[in-house]
Amino acid sequence: MNSQLSQDAFERAVEFILVNGTNLHRHRLDFHFGSGHLCGVTEALLACQNADGGFGHGIEPDLRTTNSSVVSTTVALRIALEIGLPGRHPAIVSAMDYLLAQYRHENWPLINADTNDAPHAPWWAYDPKWKCRSHGFLANPGAEITGYLMTFPNTSTAAQRGLLVKRALAHIETGRVDMHELLCYLRLYDHLEPQHQADLLPHLLTAAFDIVKVTERDWEEYCLTPSDVVQYPESPLAMFFEDSLDADFAYRIAQQRADGGWAPTWSWGGAYPATWEVVESEISAGLTLDFLVRLKAFNLVQ
Repeated sequence: MNSQLSQDAFERAVEFILVNGTNLHRHRLDFHFGSGHLCGVTEALLACQNADGGFGHGIEPDLRTTNSSVVSTTVALRIALEIGLPGRHPAIVSAMDYLLAQYRHENWPLINADTNDAPHAPWWAYDPKWKCRSHGFLANPGAEITGYLMTFPNTSTAAQRGLLVKRALAHIETGRVDMHELLCYLRLYDHLEPQHQADLLPHLLTAAFDIVKVTERDWEEYCLTPSDVVQYPESPLAMFFEDSLDADFAYRIAQQRADGGWAPTWSWGGAYPATWEVVESEISAGLTLDFLVRLKAFNLVQ
């Protein structure tokens, strides 16, 4: 790859995160580019965990309720994996207990009714009829959670996990997968046994071919790009997007703003304008941090 983030651009990005990011963002930044210690990130994660084991408190920035939700808990588990937090850590064990307690109608609801009591993005408005759609497998977040059940300690049985894997594979075989579900399947892939990875991979490739945008003219919109689905060099999709990945990185590097950050390609569409003004900076800090971590994984920071 030829594209690299200059040292000056990196330093501006770091400053942007320090000024605009949350405490969790700052400790993740220090973990990846500073001390490398788990303690700060772990403490910041624990501040977002509730007594029921689930996570809230804006860890999913478009969802401002302090209460727990499935989607916020999956965000927390991604961060736990990112820093290598041991699976037996009490925070992970209680989070898995929470997720198992939320399973109903043979699926997981991403959010709860109390979401509507706090500012939130329009797409996080709770729909009490969500269960009417649950006659099939809801891959977002079911596929992702199935991966966590395969990896982290929990009280599910081997038979239950096997059934969830079977349902996840059956759903992606239908070809009706959206961009968020594709990301959930990519997270599942990393936790599967080799045989199930082999079963899933052809369907991942087909879905990625249909969903991921590979030309610059499409990247200004909210979409998945090659670097969204190839987040580390050993990604199962790395060779598939080899020809467009460097162009994507170059494009994204060029999108850095003068203040050092990267902006979201979405908004709340006028909902809760005062809250959005704060949240937008927080989201930008998170996007900036995630991009720096990805660049580091590909050795693209000078």
